Parts: sequence; C-alpha cells; structure tokens
Amino acid sequence: MTKKKIIFIGFLAGVILVSLIFVKNGDNKERDYSNTDIVRPIKNIFRRIPSDYQDINEILQTNTVRKKNIASGLQGSFNWYASFSTGQEEWEWVWLMKETVDSIYEFNRELSKKYDKYGKISRGEVLVELDDSLRDKFEKIHHMYKGWLKALDGMEGIIIEDGEVITDIENLEDNYNTVKAFNDDFDNFGIRLEEETRKTLEYYGVDSMEELLLGNEN
Repeated sequence: MTKKKIIFIGFLAGVILVSLIFVKNGDNKERDYSNTDIVRPIKNIFRRIPSDYQDINEILQTNTVRKKNIASGLQGSFNWYASFSTGQEEWEWVWLMKETVDSIYEFNRELSKKYDKYGKISRGEVLVELDDSLRDKFEKIHHMYKGWLKALDGMEGIIIEDGEVITDIENLEDNYNTVKAFNDDFDNFGIRLEEETRKTLEYYGVDSMEELLLGNEN
C-alpha cells in the first residue's frame, strides 16, 4: 500500500468518525474503530448492490431461487451505519435503507426457513421454483435494486456496465484526489438512494418494503 493511500484512508476514517461519534443514544463515548472497520462497510455497499441485483436477475431469468441468490451481506453495513446515525437529520437515509434492507433480509430468511427447514440445501441448489406470488415479490425487489444501482452509477469514482461494477472497489481511494471529494460523492449517493427507495415505494403505493413484501396478502 502506498504512503499516499495510507494517508488517504487515515483521513477518510477521521472525517467519517468526526461525523459519527458522540451520537449513539445521546452519549459522548467515542467508539474505537480502526481504518479498516470504517472503510469496509462503505465498500461492502458498493459491492453488494450490483451483486444482489445480478442474483435477482438470475432468479427471474431461471424462475428458480437458489440459496446463494438470497444470501446478501448488505444488511450488516446499514445496521452498522444506523448504530451511529441516531438524531442526525443528514443520516435519515441510512435508517430508511436499514428498514428497507431489513425487510428484504427477513423475506429471504422466511423463504429459506420455509423451504430448507433443516438447513440441508447447499448454496448452489434450488431452494424453490417461483410461483406467481413469489415472482411478483422478486420483481418488486428487482425494481428496488434497479433504483439503487442507478444511484450507485451516479458516483464519480465508480463505473458500472451491464449491471456490474468494473471499478476496482478495493482500491477505490485511488479514484479520488481528496477525502472531501469522496465524502461529497458518498453524501450525494446517499441522497440518491433515498430518492430511489421512496420512488419505488410510491410506485407500489406502500409506505415501506415490509408492507410490500411481508404484509398480509389480499
């Protein structure tokens, strides 16, 4: 790792910490996170949105759900951010994303629980074939992820082609000249995520993803 990159990551971690510490439950106890812990959730979001999108495409194209298709790691990153964002208006999008991703995670968990009660199905095996109801729900999830992918595609430091990130996310820092440039790009990404999420919920006439996926069917 070059000296320039080490300095960049250090500054990035510091800037994010300044905006996030002293907020959890109103206390003033600083959290001790290393540079890697700060950067990893960000990069995970950038990786998982396109990866999950491709998994949902595969589900709809094959009309089957394999266990690997519903094993997203996106939830952990937004849970991490939400633990810092209490009471900060500029981070309200994080809570919206957490609630939305949590609902998708719960839908996938219930699906896996229903069709793999004893956990004997491997990641690559078919969990269930789509019926009309399941297909409808995965099409709604696909619609949501399509908006998120659009939000991600708007980042200056990330290039997406055919729904896949071709940028080297691991070395994403190299695509920004300053910490501020990255922070501004990420802040705008969050704004776009919120906009796209609300657009999808409005499109389906619901207030939440939980209502869309887990509510009582008529």
